[in-house]
Amino acid sequence: MESASTTRERDLIISFKAADDALETAKGKVKELQATYDKIHQELFELMEAEHKQTTAKYDGLGFVSMVKPKLRASVLKENEDKLFEFLKEKDREDLIKEVVNPGSLSTFVGELIDTGEPLPEFIKYYMENKIRFYPK
Repeated sequence: MESASTTRERDLIISFKAADDALETAKGKVKELQATYDKIHQELFELMEAEHKQTTAKYDGLGFVSMVKPKLRASVLKENEDKLFEFLKEKDREDLIKEVVNPGSLSTFVGELIDTGEPLPEFIKYYMENKIRFYPK
């Protein structure tokens, strides 16, 4: 006969597995919906562009679609970052240069320091995030 604690643990694992399965299904559905959205977006954009329209017709109870000004997205390869920084300095735009430490990398580093018993400076704060993981059969 199972104890109350064992029964409660089993029930929680069943619920946890169901939630994990539902979450994975939802993530798959989001990817599928995003692909559908992107495809329809592209088709509608191409149709409006081919017809030289900035705005579609207005449909009662539905609405309309309007073209918006394209948003420029710029990028620079990592190997060209030094050139970019020099260029920005020449243009007096050093305000755009940011040094950052990735939070995941910092957490790993702090974990290594703790594991080796090295003291941390007081300005570095950390906490332990409690997690569990379901392992299906």
